[in-house]
Amino acid sequence: MKTVVVGDAIIDQISRPGEAGLVRQPGGGALNVAVGLTLLGRAATLIYLEGLDPAGRVIQRHLNQHGVKFISLPSGQPTGIATAVSQDRPDGPAYSFNQAMTARRYRFDSRAHQAIQRAGAVTLTAFPFEDPRSVAGFIKAAGATGGLRLIDPNPRPALIADRQLYLDGLLAAAAISDLVKLSLEDLHFLSDGQGGLLEQIKRRCRTVLVTQGPAGAVVHLPDGGTWHSPAAALRRPVADTLGAGDAVLAAIVSELELRHSLADQNWWSRVLPKAMEVAAWTCRGQGGLLRLPPKWGQPAITNQQEAL
Repeated sequence: MKTVVVGDAIIDQISRPGEAGLVRQPGGGALNVAVGLTLLGRAATLIYLEGLDPAGRVIQRHLNQHGVKFISLPSGQPTGIATAVSQDRPDGPAYSFNQAMTARRYRFDSRAHQAIQRAGAVTLTAFPFEDPRSVAGFIKAAGATGGLRLIDPNPRPALIADRQLYLDGLLAAAAISDLVKLSLEDLHFLSDGQGGLLEQIKRRCRTVLVTQGPAGAVVHLPDGGTWHSPAAALRRPVADTLGAGDAVLAAIVSELELRHSLADQNWWSRVLPKAMEVAAWTCRGQGGLLRLPPKWGQPAITNQQEAL
């Protein structure tokens, strides 16, 4: 299935305890998903905001290296590619961002419209849902495709000045989607700890997947049923959790063939444990690059660090 992924491709600058300086590498939720799909043997096209600086060229080399086609949209920012600084913490990474990241806005051109409309699946992740024009542009483009539409908002609190505006944009996009993926942390942040957001999304989207960290993941199906998969148990210690959710989404999209699969409990009972295994192995390596279980065969390229 031809898949188009829309959203952030950035430079991650990672600060790790006991290590001097920052590790710089290509990242961002959408880039991780697109690269993950190619590592899983699926073709992917990434639509992201361009950067005309050396860091932007690093992103393009990384995509070329992994066989990801891409459409870079004008960012309107003179500051180059977006960057995120993440600090490893026991409860997950904490983030700060540069101006190109906080001011990012998507304006879909004819190339993007054409790619989206021809796709068998369109995946939207790490996107500025607080910008109504970006959301409207995506809905216009994705609304014209006969393919599947999947959303993983992947919100970062430090990026979102107006949580209600962000939520309004997410709910509007969810209304045209076949699957919304969220984490428990996403639900807690976006609902301000009050609950009720899951039910709002379920009223708009047929299928909702909620990842639960060490507790695995649960999928809420259109018929009102649920199916739970525990997290994969590995003896190897966790290196970090960067990219775990992106790995889950890539693994799920890589298994899609038919629209009705997302409503089929039997399909989920086969696919979700595999996605949990991919996420577990991804957490055993540092950085957001998807990692395959050894029995699946290792990807040819495993080092995503580049000098900037």
